[in-house]
Amino acid sequence: MLELPQNLAPLLRPEPHLDVLGTSDPWVLPADWLETTQQRMKALAEDPRGHGGVTPSGSWKPGTSGAVPFLWNLTTFLPSAIPVWAGSYASLGDVLLAPWLSDTYVPTQPKITYYVNSDDTWHLDLWWRQRDLGAEARLKALELTIDCVAVFAEVPQYAARAATFTAMLRKVLDDPELRALHETATWDVVVKTWREQVCTEQDAQTFSEGGGWTSQLVWSISGLDAAHHVLSGVVSRAQHVDEVIASMALHDVVDELPAALAAAVGSERFGSINAAFERLRPGYDGDDWMSDNRGWLARGMVNGEIDAVRLWLAMATQVAELVVGLPSFARSTSCPSRTGYLDDLTAVFRAPPAVVNPMATKLLEDHRNRPPLATGTTVTPEGVRVAAAEGGDGVPDLAAPEVEIGDPMAELEELVGLAPVKEQVKRLVAELKAEKLRTEAGMPPSEKSRHMVFTGNPGTAKTTVARLLARIYAQLGVLAHGHLIEVSRADLVGEFIGQTAPRTTARFNQASGGVLFIDEAYALVPPDSFRDFGNEAISTLLKLMEDHRDEVVVIAAGYPREMQRFVESNPGVASRFPSTISFADYSPDELWGIFRLYADKAGFSLLDGVEGAFRRLVPDPRPDAFGNGRFVRNVFEEAATRQAMRITALTDPDTSVVTQLRPEDLPGSTSTTGKTDGTGLYL
Repeated sequence: MLELPQNLAPLLRPEPHLDVLGTSDPWVLPADWLETTQQRMKALAEDPRGHGGVTPSGSWKPGTSGAVPFLWNLTTFLPSAIPVWAGSYASLGDVLLAPWLSDTYVPTQPKITYYVNSDDTWHLDLWWRQRDLGAEARLKALELTIDCVAVFAEVPQYAARAATFTAMLRKVLDDPELRALHETATWDVVVKTWREQVCTEQDAQTFSEGGGWTSQLVWSISGLDAAHHVLSGVVSRAQHVDEVIASMALHDVVDELPAALAAAVGSERFGSINAAFERLRPGYDGDDWMSDNRGWLARGMVNGEIDAVRLWLAMATQVAELVVGLPSFARSTSCPSRTGYLDDLTAVFRAPPAVVNPMATKLLEDHRNRPPLATGTTVTPEGVRVAAAEGGDGVPDLAAPEVEIGDPMAELEELVGLAPVKEQVKRLVAELKAEKLRTEAGMPPSEKSRHMVFTGNPGTAKTTVARLLARIYAQLGVLAHGHLIEVSRADLVGEFIGQTAPRTTARFNQASGGVLFIDEAYALVPPDSFRDFGNEAISTLLKLMEDHRDEVVVIAAGYPREMQRFVESNPGVASRFPSTISFADYSPDELWGIFRLYADKAGFSLLDGVEGAFRRLVPDPRPDAFGNGRFVRNVFEEAATRQAMRITALTDPDTSVVTQLRPEDLPGSTSTTGKTDGTGLYL
């Protein structure tokens, strides 16, 4: 699992904390914060400035002060106009105001939810309740409003909007004209004054609903645009943001887009959103869209942009609610998947260590621009991240490796042997090119799966061809990135319940835009082991392959006989992997050609007799686990070592001697299997 950034650590720790997405980092509550805050609210509930006027209705006990429902509104809406609440107290208002709620009221305890107040003037509620009691009561209501806001002024989720709201209230009380207007004017005039005079453009940047719901929609869309831009930079296959807005409206079964959206974005962009709305409407599947969008956001988290994901969810919720709700707020939105975010968060991340050494943090900040400490180890502002060892619980740095596309088809042709494999790759490329021509001609796209099985003994270039195929697919525009992520059972299967699906998902997401290469895939299904966690890994893979069939190509590789067991392990495997490419063992001539290629790349010249010495090492008959290209690499590396021992024993050897490999440099015998670790040509 990945380690959650330190600023978000409370999300996965047991300490009670507040979390409102898109506002600030989660905040761990001081030990007595709930009790102290409730006592402050009690004093405000007893303040005479809140009594009289319009009495609270609904779920409040008889005789409750007007300050109490206003405090509930502040608790809920002061962090954001349409807040997405998570954390330990996703219904904080019910907790803090419990003493004043009627006995028939049933408090909610959601894990994550959003709230919307159909009244964008909720912040003037106390003034509205006291408006018929005279000028003095009206002004005291504004003063009481300031005192109520002060309860939350030091809490991170509230601080910015609390400061702006308080400043606007003080402006009214300190300005003679505004003060007089609030003493005598009607409710409609006061509302108009707040929207046009009291709440300036600068104030609306923080207190976004101060200019009305259309102003709020402008604010929310700008936030969605920013978060979507960041995520689109790290996650492939992103919908255009206008298509996202249209898709959410379709998910909420909106008949037509509201006029407020046109007012918020302008006619040109409204036309773009509406065109997407009409284009996507036929055949739109809300469940599919929600699943795809959730997966896209999960990959954003895996790729290091969890803060952008949190902002995206908050802003998308606001946009969706305003599009489906305006003008009357008679309906609510059901997207995007907020519970899906919580589930994915807990599946992908683990909490960082609770104890942080501030001196270590400072040292890392001072040296963040230094190169990596060692292979697999990087320095981050949060700490030192070490690549997980094979089989470990953690997942290494999941950023996709850089890929230079170059001319992979030419590189494939240069490989020794593999004639049948090369022919099958050419057929795949031809099919892809034909598919593009057909779709450009208006024909429907093919539903053929691109996932495949590679069968063959070790060292027959399965990984090499898979890496070239990833680059070829990227060159043809089939894959967004063209990288290859090589995994084995240890990378996908956990040791304990609950580890396998997150680990498999993280590796699959790492391969987004490229190829996931599963070496020895049959190890996921040991014989006669129905309870093995490998079956969970396969089920997880099949679901991911279906949900993201255009984003990742999965290649499962291994021995021919054992791979047959893998294909038959699950009814869905055979249909997901319709193509098989077989890699034959290399002939003696091809093995010699590979040896010459290794020697040439290393700058060696080969003397007469080297070929004969090499061919004598090739076993006949060959053992079942013959290493092919790995066997050749073993022989070459041993020969280079023996040559080094020979030439370093000479006094001032000539250059020609230093660059020669002689027959006596080749070993008398060597492993026929070859090394099973490492990467390179013909492996």
